Amino acid sequence: MRTNDKRATISLEMALWLPRLMFLVLVIVLTSFLIHYFIADNVDTFDVETGLFSGSILFSESISYVHPDTGRLEAGTIDLNKFLSADISKKIDSELGYGSGKRLGAKISLENLETGEKYADVFHKKEFYEEKTVIAEAGYARGAGGARASVKDYYVLIKDADSLEKGLLTISMVMPNS
Repeated sequence: MRTNDKRATISLEMALWLPRLMFLVLVIVLTSFLIHYFIADNVDTFDVETGLFSGSILFSESISYVHPDTGRLEAGTIDLNKFLSADISKKIDSELGYGSGKRLGAKISLENLETGEKYADVFHKKEFYEEKTVIAEAGYARGAGGARASVKDYYVLIKDADSLEKGLLTISMVMPNS
């Protein structure tokens, strides 16, 4: 006595394939999740760029003291005559190689720790710095229109004529998010 075995065989095969199909879907979903999770689509370079910029300022011939006999730049020793010169902002802009693009603005302040005297501020892209500082201070640090700020302090020596005095170089930097 033979019944309709064809229909029973097909439904049994489907019942056996169902767990395999669900396992395959699970593997595909997990694989796509892991690929998406481990691929970096947004790299934050803020700390690196501000660190490189502040290091470039410290090693800049525009403000650092260059020994007259050896011609060697003494990083961390600020030549006060260079720092107070009228065209220091233009020298810094041209020397740092950040180009004309508006990627980073900075304010460089120098304070004599022995006398308490604060010297004039030097700007890198002054208008850009002032515009983006307002945005960063208002708390708009996320998103395409936002900006982030960073302040780094360095203890330096201030070379004025023949005297060396202790000083504090403060570099305030601001960068847009996009």
